Amino acid sequence: MNMKRLVSIITVGIAILFFASVVVFAVTTTLVVFPGNLQGWQTQVSPGLQPTPASTPSVTFVFGPATPPLGRGSAQLSVGSDGGAAAQLRHPGYAGTVLPTPIPSPTPTPSPTPPGELAPAFPASNELTALAYSTYVQSGGSGSQAPYIILNVDYDNNGTEDDQLVFEPQYQNSTDCPSFNQGNVTNGTWQTWNALNGCWYSKGGVAGSGPGTNVEPLRTITAAQPNARIVNSGDGGGGVRIVAGFGAGAWDNFVGNVDNFQIGVGEDPDTGTNITAYDFEPKAPPALASNGVIISELRNSGPGLPVCAAPTAVGIVCVAPGLPVSSGGDEYVELYNTTDNDIAVTSVDGSGGWSLVRRGSSCADPPVVVATIPDGTIIPARGHYLLAGAGYSLRGYPAGDGSSQTPQMRPRPTRPTRTPSAATPTSDSSTPLRPSTSHTASTPSASTTVRATPATS
Repeated sequence: MNMKRLVSIITVGIAILFFASVVVFAVTTTLVVFPGNLQGWQTQVSPGLQPTPASTPSVTFVFGPATPPLGRGSAQLSVGSDGGAAAQLRHPGYAGTVLPTPIPSPTPTPSPTPPGELAPAFPASNELTALAYSTYVQSGGSGSQAPYIILNVDYDNNGTEDDQLVFEPQYQNSTDCPSFNQGNVTNGTWQTWNALNGCWYSKGGVAGSGPGTNVEPLRTITAAQPNARIVNSGDGGGGVRIVAGFGAGAWDNFVGNVDNFQIGVGEDPDTGTNITAYDFEPKAPPALASNGVIISELRNSGPGLPVCAAPTAVGIVCVAPGLPVSSGGDEYVELYNTTDNDIAVTSVDGSGGWSLVRRGSSCADPPVVVATIPDGTIIPARGHYLLAGAGYSLRGYPAGDGSSQTPQMRPRPTRPTRTPSAATPTSDSSTPLRPSTSHTASTPSASTTVRATPATS
């Protein structure tokens, strides 16, 4: 074999291996959306036709439900009793974004485009390159509904709305969208939908598209309208819309949530798709700081719990239950967040959290870690966080629902001595602490409990 030809074959083979191993990257910027800073989003509600009682659609920002994809919360869309009403989030910042080219930009190949085929186009700087979001259905209307996307589009570049393109999760199953099956809508769980590669329909029927089995991939629609681009409404309403409602009967009493809305515009040849992820939250993100947290109360010995005898045939018999005895385990340390922002526990030394320590047996001995508040634990604004010993005398006090997403407000109990706020545990309280393996009666024991309470005013 000719040596020059052999070298050429080897070179092409290496090129094929190189391009086959190309990895597509993306640069994602996360923006937290909360009532004090909507990051450009607009909320909009539209009443239905039901006169009495009138429907009350709403857009709210809440903790949960369950564990959202980003952060601790989500945007909640409630339609009300008339499904013809609607609740929406709209963003005007993507006007002018052109919809994807009919032929997507693939992994590069060393070979030229075969004769008769169009060369794949690299995305334009203003081209839609990513669109995905997560939904959670609490109350699903007549069934299969989930918050959906509407894009207001302009086909002739005159700045006015010509059509609306709709992505509905209920049509992303194997029957309606066999080209990109994403499964059925399931109530009570978070689901993520890839809208860019999913199936859509045009309200104007472009490319023969329509609801149900007539949905088409987005690029099929853009092939019929290659100049399609996002446009805002004449009244300034955003052309990118997250919607629940606009369907009497089917959407009656619907309640659902959205989070982690991702949209990409353009693509960098080196870093990949430029994506913005919107994290919907009920309040500002926690500060990663310790400034502002103080020890508000502590006790190293208290009245303790009643002394109880060993179990008998009729149960545990307590000796003088009305007269608690002194107990070294009836102790606590209470932290208080003096700021108006939640604070996330963050260690600066890689220890995994903030630790409560006691000195060793002698000055030469290192401190002993009694308990650790793990990194990521949230101490609410103007709220408390409690470390309590095994003999803590108020440990039987009702402690809320155990969820930091919906903290329960409880009054302080009446008591003769100073003790911590009424204990409202959070999800953090279920995180095991790391108590020391040896301790004395003057330090919290291995069954140390942790509780966090919101401010009561």
